[in-house]
Amino acid sequence: RWPVQVTTHGGLDMHPAISPHGDAIAFVSDRSGDFEIYVRALSGGSADVPLTSDRQQNMQPAWTPDGRFIAYHANRRGGIWVMPARGGTAKQISPFGARPAWSHDGARIAFQTDELGDIAPNGFSAQAGSTIWIANADGSNARALTTATSPAGGHASPAWSPDGRFIAFTVFDSGTDNGVWIVSVESGATWPLDLNASFYDPVFAGDASAVYATGAEALIVRLPFDSKTGKLRGPREMIPIAGVP
Repeated sequence: RWPVQVTTHGGLDMHPAISPHGDAIAFVSDRSGDFEIYVRALSGGSADVPLTSDRQQNMQPAWTPDGRFIAYHANRRGGIWVMPARGGTAKQISPFGARPAWSHDGARIAFQTDELGDIAPNGFSAQAGSTIWIANADGSNARALTTATSPAGGHASPAWSPDGRFIAFTVFDSGTDNGVWIVSVESGATWPLDLNASFYDPVFAGDASAVYATGAEALIVRLPFDSKTGKLRGPREMIPIAGVP
């Protein structure tokens, strides 16, 4: 199928996130002069409804698994924030970090320590020194899951496996270690899934049979995943995007 355009703003719309029920999309837009988060129902004639309007350069929306809340990164005041998906008061759950990602039971949240610094399509998601942290949904019991030297480089864009045993993340600014990595939530052990500098934002398939990743090029890569061992179980598959040269 060919891609379908969802927004028509003449400026910059980015960071799309489809709701767990598939009935709405949250995204970031600069149409007000600042980056704010908007929500649009995926039905005919729907309008873009602003979720935030505080001029804090809000980015990277992430829905809770039940669709009731959205976590995001406030670039101007920093950290991770959570607010009701239908609007309401935002609450800061971490004074630092970006790229929030919910566990599939909604009990925990993962994020990278490096604040967002580059929104270019081929910009690094994190600089060297960034690590992956996890915390309870309310921000309590926050702890580092990875260390800056294992692997070397900036750790970014965490994504939970459906069973909560693993987190996939990407590594930047380290040369040979760049690519998609896996960390065990229980032990903190890390290992590479696929080393490729063009892989950016990993996500797990709903049945954990694969990790999908995008990059600076117009393609999606599918990495067959063994949910028991956390290792790659076959060669990568490249998926071109129809209509995009």
